Amino acid sequence: MIEGANAWERLAAFAFRRLEGVIDVFAPRLQRLRQSPPQDAASARHRDQTQSDATFVFPYGDGYWSKLLNRSFCYEDELELLFRDSVSVDYTFIDCGANFGYWSVLVSSAPYGSHKAIAIEPSSQNFAKLKNNAEINGNRFE
Repeated sequence: MIEGANAWERLAAFAFRRLEGVIDVFAPRLQRLRQSPPQDAASARHRDQTQSDATFVFPYGDGYWSKLLNRSFCYEDELELLFRDSVSVDYTFIDCGANFGYWSVLVSSAPYGSHKAIAIEPSSQNFAKLKNNAEINGNRFE
């Protein structure tokens, strides 16, 4: 779901979802489209495809996270496999350098075992987005 994006930005996101195989080629162009609105004016929400209790919000047009709009893109697939295979293991996830909290959102969600997660982010700009992601996911991670 995309919130606060103008018509051109929505069209670009739609095109990227349809052209999943070439999103890496067009991501820099998407970054340039974002230059007109302020960074906080638009955001994209990514929901893990296997569940509805994990929502990850990032600035629309973010050159790094916009790849998540490509439904076939697997972010850090080796960690994905590790966390999915560790659902029944009792652990606390400490996410140092959490950025916006992607793994904290997922590890604390039901399909990943609802594990306790502690997210640490030193950048005040990133911390604000991390805090937002914690809040929209019911503050289920610290």
